[in-house]
Amino acid sequence: MSVPGAGLRALTVALPRWRLGRAEWSRAWGRRAGPGSRPVAGHDEDSLTLAADALDRLPTAGAGALYVAGTTAPDAERATSSVLCAVLDLGPGLLTADLGGSLRSGAAAALIAADRVRAHGAEVLVAAADRRDAEPGSDLEPVLGDAGAAARLGPAAASDLAELLGSASVAGDLPDAWRPSGEEDVRRADPAFAPRLTLGPGVRAAVERVCAEAGIDPGHLSAVAAGTAEQRLLAQAVEAAGVPAGATEASVRALEAAGDCGSASPWVAFAAALDRAAPGDLVVQVATAGGGADALLWRVAAGVEAWRAGGGSGLEAPGGEEIPSYARFLRLRGRLGAEPLNPYSSTALLWREGGDELRLVGSECPACGWFAYPRRPLCTSCGGRELVERRLARRGRVVTWTEDHVFPSPEPPTVMAVAEMEGGGRFFGQLAAAPPGPVHAGMPVRLVLRRLHDGGGLAHYFWKLLPTEEAS
Repeated sequence: MSVPGAGLRALTVALPRWRLGRAEWSRAWGRRAGPGSRPVAGHDEDSLTLAADALDRLPTAGAGALYVAGTTAPDAERATSSVLCAVLDLGPGLLTADLGGSLRSGAAAALIAADRVRAHGAEVLVAAADRRDAEPGSDLEPVLGDAGAAARLGPAAASDLAELLGSASVAGDLPDAWRPSGEEDVRRADPAFAPRLTLGPGVRAAVERVCAEAGIDPGHLSAVAAGTAEQRLLAQAVEAAGVPAGATEASVRALEAAGDCGSASPWVAFAAALDRAAPGDLVVQVATAGGGADALLWRVAAGVEAWRAGGGSGLEAPGGEEIPSYARFLRLRGRLGAEPLNPYSSTALLWREGGDELRLVGSECPACGWFAYPRRPLCTSCGGRELVERRLARRGRVVTWTEDHVFPSPEPPTVMAVAEMEGGGRFFGQLAAAPPGPVHAGMPVRLVLRRLHDGGGLAHYFWKLLPTEEAS
């Protein structure tokens, strides 16, 4: 299927702070796991917060639709895209939709977005994120990863990162990895047998087809960006399709930085390819699962150089902090017992906090410039009542704080802080993660969306204060 006229405006990758060193995993289980580490979401992070972190780094103004993909959505009948629409204050008129049920959903979201761009000339946001678990001690546990990615697509322009030239899909249903409904752990078929039947034929057919439909010789491809742990089989498949050797190098770097992160993997791999691509290069982005595959053919555009100058994907040096022990990793994943917390939540509470407070809308006095968050009915500086809406800035510095060693938390103590935000206004809330050193007045922080708690089966999200890189 040819999808002309769609350009990639922006692309971001969000990795959580924590990383599990494979050497630590090997020490815990007495087995080999290879070098490096995998990203690990904290106890207050899930696929929704990872998608929020990625989308928060995109220009979102003027977007007409938001498609969110993933296989680990926190709720089955509560739209992740609608929550993100409120969080990012995208407006109630935005078209939102969730795609799930397949590791190929990240690519499917891109194809649907491209169709909307072509049909309506619209600007469209796409996010893909997953938080993936495997049985402790299994071969999959050190290979999987948690990550989010987000992209903005629109009518093709010279300043884009890349232009979508076409796509091809191959259907398949021979499960090599799956997760039964109601379970959290990914299962895998015989790793020595299933991937050979599922990954190779589907990827080869999709790559050959997308190149044939676009009239491009596979030998002219600069890279094939695919999110899979089976990199050796991937290389064999694309070389069998006529792609030059070494074209999967970006996929290897993406796996090392982000692990096999589900629906986000094709976007993470594509970002890794763009990190070293030149304008005019041809890159095929591949999503594969269960014997099927989707291949998207992109031509790198001039905007990639400015994107790289601004930091690119961040995968070249992903950073993060290694979890000090495997037991701490299990606790972050909720697999070790912790003191129970039974908070109250309700639809009414979500309604009250899901409006102005979640959107970070405060009150500003036009007469004197005073600003406060949350909203106030009158100005406490001059007494004015004609106040206007303004959003609270996302960055600020700690003014005061306290440590709560009694409140049950997987990562004690719970630090509550007050931060003076840029442009005025203060925010009171939890720190999302302990800083590298002691908390101190003046410590730089930024607001990030996190999962506060679950109450009555409802996931409750709100903002927390995250120490920034400057704090280290």
